[in-house]
Amino acid sequence: GVKSEGCDLILEDVDITDNSATYGGGLALYDGAHELIDCLVEDNTASSWGGGIEVYTSGGETSVDLDGTQVTGNDGGGVGGGVFLYESPYAASVTCDGTRSAVGGVYDNVADEGGGVFIYSGTFTATRCDTGTGYWDNEPDDAAGASYSESYGNNASFTCSRTGCTP
Repeated sequence: GVKSEGCDLILEDVDITDNSATYGGGLALYDGAHELIDCLVEDNTASSWGGGIEVYTSGGETSVDLDGTQVTGNDGGGVGGGVFLYESPYAASVTCDGTRSAVGGVYDNVADEGGGVFIYSGTFTATRCDTGTGYWDNEPDDAAGASYSESYGNNASFTCSRTGCTP
């Protein structure tokens, strides 16, 4: 789909669909400040991790702002169906803000662990982020890390790190 390394990337009203890769089927975002505004990241596949979005640091801090963006229907293979987050040695963060549109969120994604988001390391913050209810749920969970698995719902607000989540 899209790879950005060491750049500040802004995408608005863009559909990233039906792509496949080993890591980051829809987007592979490394080192930089990235913003997706009212975008659709849908039906992408990664055989290892990050079906929808892989966020990884290799030479600097990485941040991703999902503003009214839908991350849905992605398959992460091993971990992180919607989003996979890894920081080392620099900070990595993802913010999911559903306040721009009623359907912004990370939902209906699948992986062995972290159907919605898998935090290997880094921080994932949700503000009114739709993680689904009923048949919109991520499988097997909405957020997972090294030692936990959590499920949320529609318009959820929470913060997760490698070790757990707080509402």
